[in-house]
Amino acid sequence: TSISEFQRGLSRYVLEKGYSASFTTCMTMGRFLYNTGKSYLDKGNPLALFLSIFNVTDIQEYENFDYIQTYVCEAPHAMVAFGYREITYRINNSTRWDRYLAVAGGIAGHESGYFNILYDAKFDQVLAVTVS
Repeated sequence: TSISEFQRGLSRYVLEKGYSASFTTCMTMGRFLYNTGKSYLDKGNPLALFLSIFNVTDIQEYENFDYIQTYVCEAPHAMVAFGYREITYRINNSTRWDRYLAVAGGIAGHESGYFNILYDAKFDQVLAVTVS
C-alpha cells in the first residue's frame, strides 16, 4: 500500500468504529526524528514506519553478554512501532549506543522484535498515529 492509501484506509476504519485518526510526521528533510517519535510513543501513540531498507533484531540477554541477531531486507515495507529501547555497551575504552524501536515486524519468523534505527535502515516516512 502507499502511505496515502494507508492513511485513508486507517482513517476510514477508525471512523466506522466511531473515532477519528490523525497523522503527524516524525521526519524532517528525509531524516527520522528519533526524539519526536519517542515522545509520541511515551504518550501511547504508535508509529507507522514506511521503509525501503529495514531490519528486525532479536536480543537475547545473558549475564555477561548480549546475543544480537538481525534480519535485514532491502524492499519496501511497513511496520508498526509501539515502544523503544536504548542500550549502552561499554567495551574496553569505547562506548556504543544502540537505539531500537519495538516493532511488529510483519515478516514470517520475525513477527516481533526490535528495529535498530542506526543499522541498515532507510526511512521513507514515519507517522505518529493518534486515534481519538
